Amino acid sequence: MISSMFSKSRTGVYVGFIMFFIMYGVTGAYSDSSSESSKNIACLLSPVGLVFGVNSLSSAETSHVGISFSTASQRIKNFRFSTALWKSKKFLTTTNTPPSNAEVEVEVNLNIEPVSADLLDQERSGEALSVQGIRKVFPVPGGEKEAVKGLHLNMYSGQITCLLGHNGAGKTTLISMLTGVTPPTAGDATFHGLSFREDMDEIRESLGICFQHDVLYPELSVQDHLEFYARIKGYRRTV
Repeated sequence: MISSMFSKSRTGVYVGFIMFFIMYGVTGAYSDSSSESSKNIACLLSPVGLVFGVNSLSSAETSHVGISFSTASQRIKNFRFSTALWKSKKFLTTTNTPPSNAEVEVEVNLNIEPVSADLLDQERSGEALSVQGIRKVFPVPGGEKEAVKGLHLNMYSGQITCLLGHNGAGKTTLISMLTGVTPPTAGDATFHGLSFREDMDEIRESLGICFQHDVLYPELSVQDHLEFYARIKGYRRTV
């Protein structure tokens, strides 16, 4: 629970150790004559509950009674507190912990901006790139891998659209399908009334792609590569 309150694990460890010893010291205020209700309240602190539990186990074994299902306490409060800790871990997230599904749903619902009339006009005129339920499945040993799961997306003229996701989320696969490198398994995308499944040759006339790293072509010499990429970068020979 403490680790979910800090963005750095080292800070959480230090604070956790300090809190553990502080809560462990609470057990010194209780004795065998202390009331059961006060001990139950103190057990809300996990180190106190651990000490009381070990003491009870030790006493039971020393007296040759032992701990069994008939002698162990089965209080519903223990389950309720454990559930509360589990939920706090789910919702008290940090930069190193992914949020729960419920939290993601709330954030997404709050951060969707309305589509303006200009953008709606682009959708109607076909000026916007419209991805319609595009899907890609790759065969893998033992079955299939669904890289892109029925994506619906509109990309508008005058805007820069970024794809964010973890490794294996399908970003590169989507780009490969939209540039004609990989055919989609299902779905389609349209631009200016042209289908990416049927009219890719015509779409390529106005399509460009900038690779993350320079690509080397076997048929070009070193000088050819230098001149080729220099021209792409805007260099023009003056002589």
